[in-house]
Amino acid sequence: MKPWDRYEKWKKFEPKVIRHLTEYCDKQYPTSDPDNDLNNWSIPDLKAHMKAYVNRIGTTQRGPEQAKEDMLKLAHFACIIWNKLGE
Repeated sequence: MKPWDRYEKWKKFEPKVIRHLTEYCDKQYPTSDPDNDLNNWSIPDLKAHMKAYVNRIGTTQRGPEQAKEDMLKLAHFACIIWNKLGE
């Protein structure tokens, strides 16, 4: 894979995001639950949470595997914002 081949990289990343949603998010925070806070977060709320995850990148508080998990959370939040922009 060429470093600039973003499409191929996305195809590897996308299943990891879906697994994160189904195996982590939906089990702990069911989207069908009306009390799920994430359902009520505004775009500024989501941006603030994204900033916190971005700021952890490269710090010693999280190892590389946890940092990769944080990137899956960022993708999830980005998707929610993307959908809110269309509302």
